[in-house]
Amino acid sequence: MSSNDAPARTPRSKIWQKLLLSLIPAAALVWIMQSGSLPILPRREEFARVAAWTLPAYLALWSVSYLIRLVRWWFLLAAVEVVPLWTVVRAGAVGLFAIALLPFRMGEVVRPLLIRRPPRLTFWAASGTVGAERILDALSVSVLLLVGLRFAKPLDKLPDHIGTLPIHVAIVPRLALTCALVFAGGCVVMGVFYFWRDFARRFTERVVGLVSLPLARWIATKIEQMAQGFGFLATPRQAVPFLLLTVSYWALNAATFWLLAVGSGIDIGYFGAMATMGVVALGIIVPATPGFFGAFQLAIYAGLAMYLPPEAVTEAGSVYAFLGYALPIGLTMVVGVIGVIAKPRALLALAGDPEAPARTAENLAR
Repeated sequence: MSSNDAPARTPRSKIWQKLLLSLIPAAALVWIMQSGSLPILPRREEFARVAAWTLPAYLALWSVSYLIRLVRWWFLLAAVEVVPLWTVVRAGAVGLFAIALLPFRMGEVVRPLLIRRPPRLTFWAASGTVGAERILDALSVSVLLLVGLRFAKPLDKLPDHIGTLPIHVAIVPRLALTCALVFAGGCVVMGVFYFWRDFARRFTERVVGLVSLPLARWIATKIEQMAQGFGFLATPRQAVPFLLLTVSYWALNAATFWLLAVGSGIDIGYFGAMATMGVVALGIIVPATPGFFGAFQLAIYAGLAMYLPPEAVTEAGSVYAFLGYALPIGLTMVVGVIGVIAKPRALLALAGDPEAPARTAENLAR
């Protein structure tokens, strides 16, 4: 496969097989939550806790943060090729819709397919920008999780259970530090491959080559392709706006968690909401179920368990977990559908139609 080629389309039968396979972890997570007394659907009386202003205020704040998330991709792509902003926003909305809808990260290929414009903005070059965005997001949210844990006041003694599940809540801070170090390492590796490509390739071939030289060359080539997404770092007029928008996006996203907590009658403060957001982001970083179902709610409960008494986690926390999952995922679906309606041919990328002409993917963003 050349760097100008998109990956082979996935036959519809394989997509359906993966969707059916994803029901297994989804069912397992439902069983775990039910057995751990962590409600998926809160009791009707719990909804009475939610203030009337919560939903419209949440919608307004979420819309601003989500638009920032879509717009900032333009600065990553501009390092490779300038694409019309509306095209970037539309492709981003459909791509994030696909990621939320499809399990096992199957939706990750949609954004590069929709935005690619050979010969410069190839599928792999576009994938590199998405990879850079993902790594920097993971690093950002890990750091914000550490900040939230530092400034929010947790329970005097963290419980050794979430609901009735024997999961010690103290594992959360350790996991946050580990993830922050891992993603910082990923940023360093990508930076080395971008700024010192020859050295990085030789080093990879010497180390991995001890096992298999062809494998080492393949790994080095793929990392080089992905590292091109960090090209924006060399240009301040692209790097500075992207980094500022990234900080703004995650700060506003934490504010949506805090606003929903206040509206639900839960007192965890802004930094507690920030920490909960971080737990959720790390909890769904490798989604295996459609719509992140199960893992998302379980992560919210884990975040709340650091700040609320156990009985409050399963009572007031149940409506927070429900709305905290249903609102962002539902709104992402709605915006994604609007993006598809604006460009119906985007359905071909979502469907993975193996019979679609190769030129279709190239024309989707035009």
